[in-house]
This record gives sequence, C-alpha cells and structure tokens, in this order.
Amino acid sequence: MLPIYRFVAGGFTVVILYELYAIGMVLYAIWRGRFCSRKSPIYIISTSNLVSDFLMLVIHLFYFVPSLFFQSYFFPKGVDDQRVIFLSSLFMLLWYQSSLSQILMAVNRVTVMCFSRYTVFTRKVTLISTLGIYPMSFVLAVFSQYIFPCCRFSFDYVVYSYRYVTIPNILNYPNTYFDLPLNSASTIVCALCYSWIVRWIYVFNSKTASEVSQKKKNMEIKYAKQFFLISVFYMNAWTSFRYLPILIGGENLFLYSFCSLNVLLNYGANGLVYYYTNSEVQAILRNGRNFSEAASSTYKPNIYITETSKSQAKTENNSVNNNN
Repeated sequence: MLPIYRFVAGGFTVVILYELYAIGMVLYAIWRGRFCSRKSPIYIISTSNLVSDFLMLVIHLFYFVPSLFFQSYFFPKGVDDQRVIFLSSLFMLLWYQSSLSQILMAVNRVTVMCFSRYTVFTRKVTLISTLGIYPMSFVLAVFSQYIFPCCRFSFDYVVYSYRYVTIPNILNYPNTYFDLPLNSASTIVCALCYSWIVRWIYVFNSKTASEVSQKKKNMEIKYAKQFFLISVFYMNAWTSFRYLPILIGGENLFLYSFCSLNVLLNYGANGLVYYYTNSEVQAILRNGRNFSEAASSTYKPNIYITETSKSQAKTENNSVNNNN
C-alpha cells in the first residue's frame, strides 16, 4: 500500500500543476488582452499577485513536495540549513506580499466602486503601490527569518506542512509582531471593504430601478464576488495554521496536510477565479483574438459611470427647460 505521505505528495502535485496551468493561461490572457492593450490599473495588481502565486507554487512543487515524498530535507542540517532557511524566507516574502496585496486590492475596490468621484487609484498610483509592497515584504521577511532571535518559519515534511522553529522560553517574535497582526489586519480590512461595497450596491440599487441599471449592477456584483472569494481563500489559509494544531495536537500528523492544502488553494485562487469567472479572460482564451475584438462581445460599461452620466445629463436638461 502506498504510504500516506506519498499519497499526500501526489495529491499536492496534481493540485499545483492544475493551478500553475490556470495561472499561466490567465497571465497569457492579461498579456494578450487588457493589460497590454488597455493597461487597466486593476490588472496591474492582479498580474503582480498571479506572478507571486506562480513563484510560490513553483517553490512547493520543486522543494516541498519532493521533500515530503522522499521524507527528507535534502540538506544535512535540516531546518537549520541555510538553503532551507532561504527557501522558507522566500515563502515568507511571498506570504507578506500576498497579505499586503489583499489590503491593497480591497481598498482599491471600495475606492473605485464607492468613491468613484475621487480619482485616487490612477495607473501611476496603482503601479507604485503594487511595486512598493515588495520592498516592504522583503524587510519583513529579513527581520522574521534572519534578525529576530526567534522563531523563524520553515518548511517541514515531518508535519506535512510548515512550522516555527521555536526556542524554549523565547518569545516567537515573527508571530507576535508580524504574522498574526498582519494576517488579522488583512482579513479585517477586507471584511470592512467588501461589506461597504455590498451596502453601497444596495443603496445604489434602491435609487435606480431601470432594467439596464439592474443588469449592470449584477455585473458589478459578480466582479466584487471574485475579489471577495479570493480573500476568503486567504483567510482560510492563515486561520487553518492557527486552529488545526489545536484540533489535531501531536498525533495523526498527516492531518496537518490540510494546512498545506489550504495554502496551495490560496495561491491558486487568483488563477482559478479569473480562469473560471472572469468573462474578459474567458473571451480571450476562447476566441484567441485580441482584446478589442473579444471585449466587444463581453465588455459592459461601468454601471456607476454610465448611470451618473445619465443622471447628470437629465439634471442639466431639466435646468435648461426651467430656464426657458
């Protein structure tokens, strides 16, 4: 009978390869379509996230999965080997990038949708914000993995997952000062922003009852759901690292593979959500045409801009008639 750790490693391989395929296809669609032709700001953030997701999955595919399959760190000093520390540090850098990007994405969405009269997230601002996340993540990773006296984060096939390399009677500095606060803040900000979006759509819908506005409102809800769904995968990934040790304890260590699975699903969520739910991406992949051709059959104008323009035009016409 196949050992359970090899069964888990095989399952992880299938998941990772499928997610890499989805991310690759979405990146191709963004390159072929909107990002290159339209340079939409939201796709700057999305592309950054997809590239980071791709790198994280590659690290898992070429180190963590083989380590689990062969039950070996591949390096003599195990979790204390500098090469293992380096790979684990890359994990943390990409994790911090993902956490900060969740906040940026949520703030971007609530600003663009609910406060569209303010031009905040221009292409330049979005690009600077997106790129600025990387040096911030790098600093956090260096402190948590190399500067703090305890306790760095590490891949560990023994627990089918990851763990802090703790030292008795020493505070877990990365978890206390970086990881738990940042993860919590990211989830809270996302919850507040997406709740505000839902409230705003409800209020907006109550003021516009036309069939056109209803259809476009449904379209915007669909896109909001995409980003919300991505944030749910993120929340599930970091919270599972917290509650699974309490539920599992020190026995049946293979159950910790669910923590790793949640992380893999989190880093595949962007690609899978875009691949299966984004009509613009689907149109380009399905039709193999450039964005302007594909978008002509799928693209719909922003409900809020359209309705606002109509409302302003109607007000201006009434004003002219009254003056006459």
